[in-house]
Amino acid sequence: MKNKWFPLLVMAVLWIFSGFVYAEEIINDTTQVSQEVQIQESLPPAICQYRTYVQNAGYQEWVSDGEDGGTTGQGLRLEGIEIVLDTQADLFIEYRTYVENFGWQEKVTDGQFSGTTGQGLRLEGIEIALTGSDSDKYDVYYQVHAQNFGWLDWAKNGESAGSQGLGFRLEGIRILLQEKGVDVPGETDRPYVNGNVKATYQTHVENLGWQEWKSDGSVSGSTGSSLRLEAIRIELDNQGYDLGVSYETQIENIGWQAAKETGELSGTEGLGYRLEAIRMRLTGTYADLYDIYYQVHAQNYGWMDWAKNGDEAGTEGMGYRLEGIRIMVIPKGMPAPGSENLPFLTNRIFAEYRAYVQNTGWQDWRAKGDLSGNTGSDLRLEALQIQVNNSGYDVGIRYQAHVQNIGWQDWSTDGELAGTTGQSYRIESIRLSLTGYDAKMCDLYYAVYTEGFGWLPWVSTGEAAGYEGMSLRLEGIKVVILPKGSSRPANMEQELTSMTRLVNKNHSIPASYEPSDLVVLSLPSTRTTMMRAEAAAALGNLFAAAKNSGLTLYCCSGYRSYQTQASLYQWNVDTFGLAYAELVSARPGMSEHQLGLVMDVTSASVGFDLVESFANTPEGLFVKNNAHKYGFIIRYPEGQTGITGYAYEPWHLRYVGTEVANAIYNSGLTMEGFYGMN
Repeated sequence: MKNKWFPLLVMAVLWIFSGFVYAEEIINDTTQVSQEVQIQESLPPAICQYRTYVQNAGYQEWVSDGEDGGTTGQGLRLEGIEIVLDTQADLFIEYRTYVENFGWQEKVTDGQFSGTTGQGLRLEGIEIALTGSDSDKYDVYYQVHAQNFGWLDWAKNGESAGSQGLGFRLEGIRILLQEKGVDVPGETDRPYVNGNVKATYQTHVENLGWQEWKSDGSVSGSTGSSLRLEAIRIELDNQGYDLGVSYETQIENIGWQAAKETGELSGTEGLGYRLEAIRMRLTGTYADLYDIYYQVHAQNYGWMDWAKNGDEAGTEGMGYRLEGIRIMVIPKGMPAPGSENLPFLTNRIFAEYRAYVQNTGWQDWRAKGDLSGNTGSDLRLEALQIQVNNSGYDVGIRYQAHVQNIGWQDWSTDGELAGTTGQSYRIESIRLSLTGYDAKMCDLYYAVYTEGFGWLPWVSTGEAAGYEGMSLRLEGIKVVILPKGSSRPANMEQELTSMTRLVNKNHSIPASYEPSDLVVLSLPSTRTTMMRAEAAAALGNLFAAAKNSGLTLYCCSGYRSYQTQASLYQWNVDTFGLAYAELVSARPGMSEHQLGLVMDVTSASVGFDLVESFANTPEGLFVKNNAHKYGFIIRYPEGQTGITGYAYEPWHLRYVGTEVANAIYNSGLTMEGFYGMN
């Protein structure tokens, strides 16, 4: 039988032995750490010294330990450099520079010159590394001041610092030698800018198919040939960086297609669908170091401005094709290749608005130039609400109302109330403007229907629509938002029967028009003549007021048909020549007399003639000073031929109604000037 204590004895011996081994390992580890600490503590000191050769200044003083070498803020290039180490360690330094027209030079060491002198060539980049048996115990950091970038981040141990492919000079440098494990002196993300990263791209063009690959801002597609782009591929010459591109196109009948990655087709082939817009962005680890810019040639607009980094370029909802494209990859921080103001337009931004109307209250919302309010009902607008359907773009609106008894209110925004409710105050004028970053894509126009005048001309951002201080109510409003550069909306002609219908050389009336309410005047006259009933009654009141002042006015010429005006105009041409006839006689269809709202008046003091001297007679002075009180204006004032197109006619009275006549008279403007229309 075995001794039952033997296994226990063996286990005890083994436990004691393992304890000795463990103790020995601890002693060995402690000794090793101690030796490493001794080695770390015993590293010889090392200092890096350097001097630069600077344009127009030559060699600079030696500097060291991260001090500035070269210059900053003076626009002077570094042309060469020398670097030495002051140390007892087995440590040496080698370096090379990238020189204009030569590229990277051969490496030099320990105080040797790298660069050029006397040739006017800039340094653009530098690489510095350590050698020797102690090189693994130190780091060499260096930072350059580069043209257009300033101080770039720190490079170390042979990395490139500066730029390549951009033609930018080095202007200053800092070099710092540190033992391993010491904190980095600053940011290290971007010590070097490679300008040789390029976008390459090809487009599929209507009737032509795939074009050759283009790059670096060259035009792909066509301009001036009205051919649509149908598809595109984009790749990058990325110089070995982790850098790619993602891109999306908006396609006719499809909309925005899903994103495609480097080299994939975006768009369609064989369907005849146009590209209308595009957006792209860089991807990968180094995407934050570069901007991708792209510019499109769009139907009806030509070259639009540059977009970048995911912004849209082209048009949306307008049915316009892309015809050409340029793409560039540019190091972050460099200026854009051109204007970035307006790379994209859309017609999917529109105004929505509603009016609070006398006796009616709030009307339904209207949009895209539809009428809110009333015309011809003599009901005032008392309040407004306006907002923008912006399809997700950064566009808002603000608006301001001029209100009876209040004046201009503060600005309201995006659906807030402007004006008043429950107080029976009329709105007399409004101002509108767009807000938000994307407002630059839009033109804002608005028109108002005003008491006595009807539709006034369209006005644009910030302009007043209506009349302040003349007690004239707004009765209707229209608002449109159009893509920037669109044609201004056509002004709305007033009804032919309107008492304030503007007729001149730019605003004619049909040959067939004849007022239905013409009456023969029973006033002192040189011939039988007619006017519309309302104007005739007002003229009778004017004549009666003159008679009460001891003056007698005579009617000379009222309504004329289109045919009568044609004969009169031709007689003037035959008698006086075309140039003179244009000053004194309207072409047929362009005469206010056809409206039945005009009367040429005269007096015995001028032999019942139509002459300028009538203005200085008692009758002429009475007309000048009192006609507006009865609804008439002197239509062609003195000195206003450049606006009205006609010579001074102190006898030519146009009926517009008392409210409008007083407003025009008090303004001192012509009818064209007051309306804001030519």
